[in-house]
Parts: sequence; structure tokens; C-alpha cells
Amino acid sequence: MFVNAIGRQLLNAETYELATPEEARVLEQINIAMSVFSFLGSSFIIFCYYKFQHLHTFPFKLVLFVSISDFITSIGNFMGDAGGNDDTHLGASEGLCVFQAVLISYGQLSSVLWSAAIAFTLEMAVLRRSKSFSQEHISQYTYHYISVCFGAPVIMALLPLITTSYGDTGGWCWITQLDEAGLAWRMFQFYIPLWLVVIYNCYVYFRLYYRLKDMNAERPNRAAEENMKKIRYYPLILIICEFWASVNAISETVLGLSDRSSNPNNPNLVTLITHPFK
Repeated sequence: MFVNAIGRQLLNAETYELATPEEARVLEQINIAMSVFSFLGSSFIIFCYYKFQHLHTFPFKLVLFVSISDFITSIGNFMGDAGGNDDTHLGASEGLCVFQAVLISYGQLSSVLWSAAIAFTLEMAVLRRSKSFSQEHISQYTYHYISVCFGAPVIMALLPLITTSYGDTGGWCWITQLDEAGLAWRMFQFYIPLWLVVIYNCYVYFRLYYRLKDMNAERPNRAAEENMKKIRYYPLILIICEFWASVNAISETVLGLSDRSSNPNNPNLVTLITHPFK
């Protein structure tokens, strides 16, 4: 997930408008390269799950589902500028642009929801010690998780089609921000769910960190110390990858600074400050 996010931050609509065609092409290639790395990483995890039987556990199944979501997002990003650059490897057309936008919308929201599912599982199994989330019973929730984390993004990804809000955003196709409908879909479909999940993940992982810290104080364990270090940094992945993109999206929505169609060659100060990070 974070590799795709870095790619999105390196290349964005504002950067594309301010760059020369040659520079924009280089940035597009960077985004594609990031997508290849994410694609390979996701493919490796999927391969390992089906290759090794001992990985067929519920916790690793959740990791598998995250990888599938990231795999889908990578496919979308790998298409390049499907809506504005005829020289990209797959060409550019309106239909291809919409297809890419739907893939990216679906994949990235699904990935965010699966990260919340992992945090929820840890909260119920470790923090609350719910018997229904024990190793013997936890698999009963598999289809509940799938219906929410794979099912809900389908609906969310299709909704912007109602207002024809998908289009070329510079470097790739996603929800445009040329009108109020596009801005609203960006917030409703991605940024609001993203930061609700970020807040929830931070809450769970910090609680889990202090729980392990207390357990380690009572009975020192080197493995527990290593897990504490990993848990402490995990919530930062989403925050680091999406923070500046969110700042840009919020500034454009709240302050009404996104309508560049009236004067595209004179971007506002907030856009200039935040455009490298979206």
C-alpha cells in the first residue's frame, strides 16, 4: 500500500500542469516504476500463501487480502496516464481512463479497509480477549470481513460514475477536482474513510504497544520487545504516505482552491506548497 501511495505523491495533477511534457513523462514513468514494485511485492505474498500450506492461517489470510487490494491498485497505476497521454504504453482513451480510475478507487479503499480489519482483529483477540476471536472460532468472520472490505469498495468506486467525476487528473485517471461533485467524492470515497481508519489504527496499535510493554515488564521477553518496536511504527506507514495528500485535498475542499479551470496557469499558494506531496 505504501509503495502505491508514494507513487501517487510523486506525481499529481498540479505537478503535471506545472511541468514540461518531457518532465511530466518522466514523472509518469516514476509512478509506473513504483507500481511495478508494489505489484511484485503483492504477487510474492499471494504466491507464498498458495505455495506454503503452513501460511493458511487467519492472520496471514488478512495479509493476503491486503496484498490482493494492493495488486489491483498496482494494475491501475501501471496503466500510466490512460486519459491524457497518447504515448503511454497502453494509449489513452475515455473508456480506459474510467477503467483505470475505478481500479485505483476500488483497490486503494479496499486496502485501507483491510488494514482496519487487521487492527479490529487485534483489538478483539488481544486487547478484549473475545472468545469468538480465538484461533478456534475466528475463521467464522472471514465472509463478514470480505463483504465489507471487498464488497463496500465496489459500491464506493461506482458512485462517482453518477456525476461523471472520473477523468484525467495528470499522470493517471482518478476523481477529478474541477467541480464540487469531484471534490465531494474525493473526500467521501477516500480521504474521510482513510483518516477514520488512521485514527482507529493508531488507537489500537498504541493500546497494543502498552499492553505488550506491561506484559514485558512482568515477564521480560526479547521477542515481545521486537514486536513492540514493530507495532509502534506500523500506524506511521499510512500517516507518512497520505498526510500531505490529505492536507492538499482538505485545503482545496474547505478553502475552495481547487478550481484551476478559470486560471490554470496561476496556481494558488497552497497548491504550490503541497503539490509535490499529493
